Amino acid sequence: MKKISIDIYSHLDYVRYATVSVKSMLQFHTTNLDVLYHFELALTEAITNVIKHSYDNNDGFLITLNVTIKSNYIQVDVIDYATPYSLPLNKEFEFSPYDIEALPEGGMGIHLMKECLDELSFENKDGYNMLSLIKMF
Repeated sequence: MKKISIDIYSHLDYVRYATVSVKSMLQFHTTNLDVLYHFELALTEAITNVIKHSYDNNDGFLITLNVTIKSNYIQVDVIDYATPYSLPLNKEFEFSPYDIEALPEGGMGIHLMKECLDELSFENKDGYNMLSLIKMF
């Protein structure tokens, strides 16, 4: 088992640094391009959502990524220290890709992450919010 923690500050320029770092670690364990792509996409969405929604696009707030890689999966806990909130992870997301005008206002990011990952969970802990992303390989 490999574990590492990465701290970044809430700024969209730092999202790429974090996702490339985690993807580089994952490449030591799998060369499956689908796994690498889908996990990078989900992690990018998760960090971007923290910056945009938890921190209201304000720069300089801490985001912690706790990365765990085991023999057959990767888990990244994306932690923010914003006001506690909830995420509707179990909400059904329905839309027609043929009707662009009818796309829903919110929830697409959660839908995207759920499609890319094997597990997605969220919880509020003592003073922080944690979104856990798990991808098998």
